[in-house]
Amino acid sequence: MSIPRIVVTRVLPPTSQAALEKLSNVEMVQWKEDRNMPRDLLLNSIKGADGLLCMLTDKVDQELFKVAGPKLKVVSTMSVGFDHVDTAELKQRGIKLGYTPDVLTDATADTTVMLLLAAARRLKEHQSCGGWRDLNVTCHNYPTQWREWGPNWLCAFCLMATVSRHIFSQSNFIPGVQFTSKTLGVVGLGRIGEAVAHRLRAFGISRVLYSGRGTKHEAAARLGGALHVPFHGLLAKSDFIVVCCALTEETKGMFNYDAFRRMKSSAVGSGRNRWWMVLGGEIGEGSYVMGAVGIFVNTARGGHVVQDDLARALQENLIAAAGLDVTTPEPLPTDSPLLGFKNCIVVPHIGELSHKARMFVILSNIVDLNISVSFLFCFSAVSSCAIGSATTETRDEMGHMAVANLLAGLKGETLPHAPF
Repeated sequence: MSIPRIVVTRVLPPTSQAALEKLSNVEMVQWKEDRNMPRDLLLNSIKGADGLLCMLTDKVDQELFKVAGPKLKVVSTMSVGFDHVDTAELKQRGIKLGYTPDVLTDATADTTVMLLLAAARRLKEHQSCGGWRDLNVTCHNYPTQWREWGPNWLCAFCLMATVSRHIFSQSNFIPGVQFTSKTLGVVGLGRIGEAVAHRLRAFGISRVLYSGRGTKHEAAARLGGALHVPFHGLLAKSDFIVVCCALTEETKGMFNYDAFRRMKSSAVGSGRNRWWMVLGGEIGEGSYVMGAVGIFVNTARGGHVVQDDLARALQENLIAAAGLDVTTPEPLPTDSPLLGFKNCIVVPHIGELSHKARMFVILSNIVDLNISVSFLFCFSAVSSCAIGSATTETRDEMGHMAVANLLAGLKGETLPHAPF
């Protein structure tokens, strides 16, 4: 009887790689460069394979399944999402799917809060306007210095004339806003959405709204009474909006120009090219925005957003700021207009980038493949305490879950840690 053969599409970190190489009675084909496995090589390698350990960047589609042939029994993806897998074809062929839910919850929630804080307090703008005490710099064509504190320094307005005339204009330093008494809108109140809302409650968020397919009574109660509202209602009523839902045909491109237009726009002064007098009205030409509201953060999937529409919304001041951990494509092209906005923060998909989270995801996939190839059952070994690590406790938990999945599979029952 021939030994099972598995295909691994990336080199893993040293500890995980060592664990992978210790698998006995398994023939392993692995792409050993630190970049995506070329498509033609993947298709050539998958022929006759029993298992596949892939990444979110690998397209596991009808073509791959056809080339693989009838021996392929399990696909184990090192990710929480599995929209890169043709699940309809996978089900039709009776192939098991393993994934890694829960393990990235805290890491992604932390990143979401980080982006929201940075966007709300205008971190990118303020940082770019800084300089050493004696070093002149230019920001938005506005010469400035990082000087001693003053009552108008890094605020919305700078004094243009005497205080007695009450005349102010917009400076290039738009003020940040606090979270206190604001409304948070969560699109998708799953594990990550709830974790984000829980963290932001500590910052003084007064109300949590959420949208999605159904009411999450238990999660809403844990958050002190989060309210389920229609999507358009959430857009109109939320000061901050975070995207935490899965990418489906229904949610793909849901944040288009119409959605951004429905969000709370930057408070007064939505008409551009104006100066205002605090007591007295319009006095000249310029650019004016006051009171940043309508902040958008996406740490779910880039496909949720029509990026040209987001750029247009930022250009037209329909929203105050945006924070993106995910884009389409990744990496974002260097000429993307989104990279040019001072009020748009883009980071390179770091939401799950903590050592503990990454290591646990990898180990989960190794165990998935090992058990699946040996017993023809697939599971995902996930710690119930969200993020684990390569510790005795975590491995014990993984072992318990592996046994539970194995027993369920032997009995013909639903695997407790499969997505369907």
